[in-house]
Amino acid sequence: MQLDRNLEELNEYRRKLDLSARDNKRLQDDLLTVTRENQVTKFFNDYFYETRKRVLKYKGSNLDPPPPPESNTITCSLKNLLELLIQ
Repeated sequence: MQLDRNLEELNEYRRKLDLSARDNKRLQDDLLTVTRENQVTKFFNDYFYETRKRVLKYKGSNLDPPPPPESNTITCSLKNLLELLIQ
């Protein structure tokens, strides 16, 4: 009788542990997704901020605005971000 009760309790603890482990895994996946999304957002925010700053600096002056960043730099950065997203 006592053995049956102990076995039931052990099974209940295992079930709770399994549910907790699944919840933990799901939360880790969610955190990783949010982190990746934040990296992408930060990249684009920084890029657009720098572009806007560069345009405003030369707006109304006789100077030609500097050329945009090299497309290779942007392409490499975007490639790195896409690799992060598909991991």
